[in-house]
This record gives sequence, structure tokens and C-alpha cells, in this order.
Amino acid sequence: MSSMEVDSDDDPVVAEYNVYITPELKEQLYLLQYPTRKRQDPFNAEHGTLPTEMRVKPKTGFLEVDIGITPARRFDKLKGLQWGQALKHAKDAKAKGFGLSSGFGRGNELESGMKVLVSGSGSGKGKSGYEDPLNDFEAQVERGGVLMKQTFGGTIKKPDEGRPYYMAGTFRGNELHLTEITGIVQMRPQFHHIDAQAQLAKTTLSRNASKSLAKPQQPVSATALAAQRIKAESDTQVSTTYEATEKFLDAASDENWVKLGYRDEEDVASFELFDETMILKDVNGANELKAEWNATQYLDAINRPIIEEKKATAKKAKSVKKPADRPHGPVRK
Repeated sequence: MSSMEVDSDDDPVVAEYNVYITPELKEQLYLLQYPTRKRQDPFNAEHGTLPTEMRVKPKTGFLEVDIGITPARRFDKLKGLQWGQALKHAKDAKAKGFGLSSGFGRGNELESGMKVLVSGSGSGKGKSGYEDPLNDFEAQVERGGVLMKQTFGGTIKKPDEGRPYYMAGTFRGNELHLTEITGIVQMRPQFHHIDAQAQLAKTTLSRNASKSLAKPQQPVSATALAAQRIKAESDTQVSTTYEATEKFLDAASDENWVKLGYRDEEDVASFELFDETMILKDVNGANELKAEWNATQYLDAINRPIIEEKKATAKKAKSVKKPADRPHGPVRK
């Protein structure tokens, strides 16, 4: 028995599948990953965590999902009031949003004076002297003054041109149907409620500050001038990156959210769309896939960045001139 036969017996083929690639979708297919969520606890109707809203910013590439929260269990009502009031006030003030997806709150003009930083717990009056807000908790829920959702969001990562891309696979009998994925989004918790509360507090402090005269400026020392010069040189080096970041944040702030419809995975419409888009209908009439590269060409293609880098390094080394020889030892006059 040859060595090849021994190797094949140690690693036998247990299944074979005919691979099909579905036509390019008119719709967009995104893979949403939740790194902070267990696989056993998906967001769906069965687990009582059906998303209440889904939105996207197509140009800047942001996507967010709101998940409803039930205050009946594991819920801090006081925190829910604090953060809910902050978000409600921000919404009433027509704030554009918070976080990276909204340019870190650019363009938000929030007015102070609204009591959003509630305190105290239990019955009676809280530490602030005001009536305990928990006595009016149910009414606040009805008025939308309680944080009743958790937001997950991320940036859409699309495949770069000339680089590998992901595909979603669907098995049907001995068939494997592959559909190209438009992009991948890592959905992580977003803390817009904390940003809203912080900005409201900052606005209140700023407008309540006394309008005292500015202190006379002290003469700038030589050391400070030297430090400013060094900083200016450093800033010049990163100016391009800074300007690009500023432009991106402005674009994110200016772009409006586009709301999307959401269907549960067990919904009939979800099954119908799945069958229409994720499985090739006419497998008998499908064209046979043929590789345009042989094994050597494929290896060269996936290693091309390394090969090009080595060539560039070698070319750079040849262009460096060696220093002129210098005499060794003491020089006598």
C-alpha cells in the first residue's frame, strides 16, 4: 500500500457537495455580528428581544439597532429615568444624535434648565428636595421619559477591491449555495444616553457660569515658545489625517438616518425572501465554474503584497550609496 493511500484512509472524505453561486443580489446582504452577545441568546421574538427599530446611514456606513428593554426585571428605574429624561430632552431639542455615527454630537444645541438629572430613591422626597421621581415612574414610561431600549451599532465594513470577500452558505441536500455578502458590521453597545446626559450637564454648567472678566495673559516664556514650535511641526505632520477625520465627522453629522423595516427570522416573509435570494433556482441550467488561474498563479496572487514589498525593499537598498572610505588610525600631518 502506498503512502498516498494510507494518508487518504486517515482522512477520508465523508461528504461531497455541488457548489453553486447565486446571481448578484439587487438587495444588500449584511452580516451582523454581536461580539458581546451569547450565541444562545439571539435578538428575536422567541427570546423576547425583537428589535424595535433599525436604521442606516448609507453614505458614511453606520448601522444601528434598538432592542426593547422590559423594566419588570433587572432594571434600575432611577437610572432609566435619568437617561430617559436626557434622551427625551435631546430629542425635543432636535439634537442630531450622539456618538461616532453622528459626528460625536456636532450641531447639537441643547438648552439648559430642564430637570433631567433626577436623584433620590424610594418614597418621599429625594436628596435634591424634589418629589421622588419614582412615584411617577409609570406615568414617565407613558410619556417616553424612561430609557426603554438598548442600542447596538457599528460601521459597515465592505470588501476592498481586489481583496477576498465573504459569502453566506446555504445547504440543501447535497448542494451548497453561496451568496456574496455586501458587508459585515460588528454590532456593539452604543451609549447615546450617557452622551446626552453628559452634554446636558455640560450645557447647564456653561450657561450658569459667572461672566467674570478674563484673567490678564502672562507673557509667554522662551520655553513655552519652543514647545509651541515643536507642537506646530508635529501638527503639520498629522494635519492630513486630522482634516480627513474632521471631514468624515461632519459628513456623519449631516447625514440623516434611513429607517429600515425589520422581520423576525421566523416570519413567513423572511422564509420567502430567503428562498428567493439565497438559493439558486435552476441548478440544472447553471454554468460550470472554471478557474482562471492554476495553482502557481493563485499562490502568486495571494502573496503579491509580500512579493511587491520585497522588490521595493531591494530596489531601495540598491539606490542607497555607500559612504566613501575613510582612513583608519591616526592621521599624521
